[in-house]
Amino acid sequence: MKYGVIVTARNEQDFIGDCIDSVLSQTIKPTFFIVIDDNSSDMTKEITRRRGVLVHTVKHDRSKIRGVNISKALSVGIIALYQHCPNFDFLLTIDSDTRIPKNYVEFLYAQWARPNTRRNKIELVSGIPREKVVSRSHVTNGARLYSRKAVDVFFPFPCRQGFDSYILYKIQANGMHAREYRIRYEDIRPYNVKYVYRWFLVGRCRYLQGFPFDWMILCFPRYSRFEPAFLGYQIMLWSWICHRFTGWRENEPVITFVNSWLKRQSAIKVRSALVKPFKILGIKEKIKDYLKYKPSL
Repeated sequence: MKYGVIVTARNEQDFIGDCIDSVLSQTIKPTFFIVIDDNSSDMTKEITRRRGVLVHTVKHDRSKIRGVNISKALSVGIIALYQHCPNFDFLLTIDSDTRIPKNYVEFLYAQWARPNTRRNKIELVSGIPREKVVSRSHVTNGARLYSRKAVDVFFPFPCRQGFDSYILYKIQANGMHAREYRIRYEDIRPYNVKYVYRWFLVGRCRYLQGFPFDWMILCFPRYSRFEPAFLGYQIMLWSWICHRFTGWRENEPVITFVNSWLKRQSAIKVRSALVKPFKILGIKEKIKDYLKYKPSL
């Protein structure tokens, strides 16, 4: 198994050391490991070099939106992976404030290699942050493991806020699936008020990507953050509503592919949500039995 690891960082001297150490301590060692430094002004580069990890500094016109800068840095990292390790099998992307357990890659690879996983065409897997609860089909961003097939499909991707969602939907729209598994990694950055603005931007991104309103409603039971519970979802939802009904729309084009695909998926999810209570209560089977054995009048 050959896999590359990409970490994007900017002024992460308080967290980057723990992140790198957790990668270097993996039971299956990475074939290629690079940290993409987004013009840090602190000790991020020095801490990375002291641990013997390749670091590359990117220089570009920075955006006020964090997701745009991260997506540009990740693109540089993937290009370097193709150049230095062209025969890689997997790509592991990790946030600079994330710490993974020693068996993280080994565990996810074991799950990926199972026959039922291959049969279900799962090409993107992840663990779960300690403080979050998510559904099995919602892979979190902190530490994702992509197959080579998935990387070839989604790269290159648009450098904009919500690029991680675009990657997920691009993979799913091409007939592949994603899943999270019950192995916990740690988000070592403490919760702070900056998350509020980030969630607001995510709500705006959801609107620009064409998320229907019913899709936003259906997100409620599948994602929550304990600090505080459901606040992130609520801010995203209200941000979506504000952009939809008040005309808050900047000069940023809607991604047509995501828009059309989401509308189709939304209809499927709504139908599934309506049918699920009947399946749980066995009402559908009871109706079938009644129609099959109902007395003739």
